[in-house]
Amino acid sequence: MVKFILTKKDKKIREKTNIRGKIKDVIYFSTEDNKKYAIVINKVSGLYAIRLINYEGSEDSEDGEDSEDSKDSENEIKVKAIKRFPNLTNFYRTKEEAIKAASEIKETPELINQCVYEIEIYEDDVEKNIFLVGRKGSGKSALANVISGSDKFFESPGSTSDPKNFHVEVFEYEGIKYRVVENIAIDTNLSFDKSIYKLAEAIYTMKRGIDQVLVVLPGRFTEENGELLVIAKKIFGKKILEHTTIVRNWFMDFEISEKCDEEKKRLKEENKKFSNLIERCKGIICVDNPPLDSQYYELLKKIRESSRKKLLEHLKSHQENYRINNWDDICVAINDYVNAKNLKEIENARIQSFISGAKTIREINLLKNEINDVMKKQSIISEDSEANFSSKRNICSIL
Repeated sequence: MVKFILTKKDKKIREKTNIRGKIKDVIYFSTEDNKKYAIVINKVSGLYAIRLINYEGSEDSEDGEDSEDSKDSENEIKVKAIKRFPNLTNFYRTKEEAIKAASEIKETPELINQCVYEIEIYEDDVEKNIFLVGRKGSGKSALANVISGSDKFFESPGSTSDPKNFHVEVFEYEGIKYRVVENIAIDTNLSFDKSIYKLAEAIYTMKRGIDQVLVVLPGRFTEENGELLVIAKKIFGKKILEHTTIVRNWFMDFEISEKCDEEKKRLKEENKKFSNLIERCKGIICVDNPPLDSQYYELLKKIRESSRKKLLEHLKSHQENYRINNWDDICVAINDYVNAKNLKEIENARIQSFISGAKTIREINLLKNEINDVMKKQSIISEDSEANFSSKRNICSIL
């Protein structure tokens, strides 16, 4: 078997697109309208993916090496669009299957025309990501169910169903797609590497950035709740406060504006230490999300529906997403690793053989290490951030 060797042009294409894993083949072609394309097949943990890349560049020699003119150009390769196949998250199982798919892509205008995304993760069509942060027992899960209009989040006073994972639900409201992300439990004692991995998982889950961080308060604005704002600012930078709303949960008079104003004033004055941070937030919103007791189900459901409308109208008024430095680069760099890990975890749950199971677990751990390596090598801190990633306490607390 002849080993595939990357040309200088191949390497530049790879560098520009941040494709990870082993490159198994690169195919160049042009369409009738003289648009240049490259098809890149890469391999991650025994799985194959394809990128169709529309690019501009100087004239190239037949073997893919740079011509003399292109060597003098600072931007000889410019990526205009990229599309991942078979889609944003799945893989081909064999190299033969990937090569066959690449040939089909090259000859099929309908597939070529799907190459329209400036960055591959922009294929994710969820416009607004809502990140819920709060202590145990704050009512995050109930709030997540109310916002998403679902029952996918486990509601139980003082606990969470699976405190070491993110819980996610996508829904649509007035033509806009939202993703609610409930964070892992605040009190979880994670190692530094696991904390870094969870941050990667959070960024990848919200590929197009954070629309709003909702800090959930069950009542008083305590020192611990104030620390949530401090830590968010340290990790994501001070501008995240402009995308942060404090949600006063379980406020029975949430539909009476005068009562809400009084409660907002009380919260601001309750802890002077954090008053400046509170003022810089998007605002405070009062809602009530009572448990759906069977005896008063219809009444309680109406209360939750009123809370939902109030929350969604607030979210709808916010237009811009927030990203820390290199957010897109991180998402692209870990895309294949995260997808391969997720697939391996599904497979592992079905494996009966001890030997096969051990091999799959080893592959999963290697993929997690790859994700952590990306996070450590990337500059993931915003310019105004005060974060110190040697302090695992900060990361564990917010995640």
